[in-house]
Amino acid sequence: MIDELVYQMQTRGKRIPPLHNHASHGHILSTQLSEELTESLARRARKEGMTLNSVLNAAMLLAVNRHLYAGQQVPMRTFSFASLRPYVQPPLGDEDLACYISLLRYTVLVSGGVDFWSLARSLHKKIYSSLKSGDKFVAATLAEPLMKMVTRAKSFRMAATALNYSGVVPVQSSYGNIKVMGLHGFVSVYDLGPEFSSEAQIFKDQLFWDFMYLEADMSREEAKAIVEEIKSILNAAL
Repeated sequence: MIDELVYQMQTRGKRIPPLHNHASHGHILSTQLSEELTESLARRARKEGMTLNSVLNAAMLLAVNRHLYAGQQVPMRTFSFASLRPYVQPPLGDEDLACYISLLRYTVLVSGGVDFWSLARSLHKKIYSSLKSGDKFVAATLAEPLMKMVTRAKSFRMAATALNYSGVVPVQSSYGNIKVMGLHGFVSVYDLGPEFSSEAQIFKDQLFWDFMYLEADMSREEAKAIVEEIKSILNAAL
């Protein structure tokens, strides 16, 4: 509640994720980070004492701020997903494919000229603190009533960005004569959801990163520009 009050005050008169009064189609955009860049980012993240999830999420926020928010200093919200599978009783087997995740939202102050590692560190501290305090369990419990409230009110968008980072996925590069060339996943987008959502995972030592957006929020050219900006930010951060 405090976060919501602060967000409302700090965004007064500034751009926030816009609401649309008409249906809009979702679109997919995929990219890959090379093995070298993926390893370099993971190494630098460890050196900075943070996760790759925080680094990738911060890059998304900064790129979206520069392209959709004209680089203005404004609080921006992002979603991060936490796995609840390790906490399910009785324990789950690999064959159980149900979705056991918790959706967590964080607010950070972003501007086009902010130092990238300072932004990533600020976001990481929020994520680490919330996970340590058990917010993932609270969020899972409150998910249904909160979603009912959001869809009933239809008065605001849930966030600017969202990232579901799955880490290194346990998929082999080949199964007999069948070779696995890539691995992709997509986060559903809708009119009240984030402006720019993504799913990322490491497969064959490369980061496979899939983005989704609504055509009401941006054109394909604008989406491509954001993705290129993300890659530029990450390269420059090294």
